[in-house]
Amino acid sequence: MEGRPDPAREAELARQAADAYAALTRDLDALSVRPPHVPPRRPAKAVAPPTGLPPLPVPLSRIAWHPAPESLPVLGVLIPTVNTRGTLPALGRLFAAHHASPFARLLLLVETLELLPLFGRHGFAAARAGAEDPAAFEALAARHRLREVRTLVGATCLWRAEGP
Repeated sequence: MEGRPDPAREAELARQAADAYAALTRDLDALSVRPPHVPPRRPAKAVAPPTGLPPLPVPLSRIAWHPAPESLPVLGVLIPTVNTRGTLPALGRLFAAHHASPFARLLLLVETLELLPLFGRHGFAAARAGAEDPAAFEALAARHRLREVRTLVGATCLWRAEGP
């Protein structure tokens, strides 16, 4: 039976992803009602490129299921602060699309640390990076096999890896 998909196991994994997605939407709703404290902005520190270290895995998250998540590209999404207009609705749309049909393994890039507990609780990889910081994007690409960085609102491409 090796190599053949188990329909019962696939159904269970899809159910677990649906439960995790429901928990995430409740968490986003709670944020929109009670915005978290926003610490003062500090510029993101430059990230030194890794030397000789293996790439870190980027998980699919707990809200989605895919039979071969490692085949999906790693996409960086630059997330503005929670209090920025449109952030929470845009996060909701991104997570809904990711849950319905996983298109990438998401590396959520934040300028402030306010959303990290939410992302970690739901199995997303996250890192700190400043807006339009090509040096940080290059270092993250080497560390996480990042292929592209886009903005959350508008999906504007900020950076793309060279080569295949």
